[in-house]
Amino acid sequence: MFGSVIVIIYGLYLGPLVFLGFVTAGLVGLTLLVEKKFGASDRFESPDFLKRTLGQVVGFALALGLIVLLVMLAKLPFHI
Repeated sequence: MFGSVIVIIYGLYLGPLVFLGFVTAGLVGLTLLVEKKFGASDRFESPDFLKRTLGQVVGFALALGLIVLLVMLAKLPFHI
């Protein structure tokens, strides 16, 4: 528990991109750990592990790109 708090504080200290990198690495690592420990669900047939993992990383990157775009648009001076 204390390790995650230290990583968050240290990531915020180094900057937002490093923080987002730490969060991304943590989420991907957690995904890999849960997949290996619990395996696939019996209720749904899904594509292989590599496709699911890459799909999740691409989806996270797209969501992150949208957030960065919105933050950058908020910083633009709009004169109406």
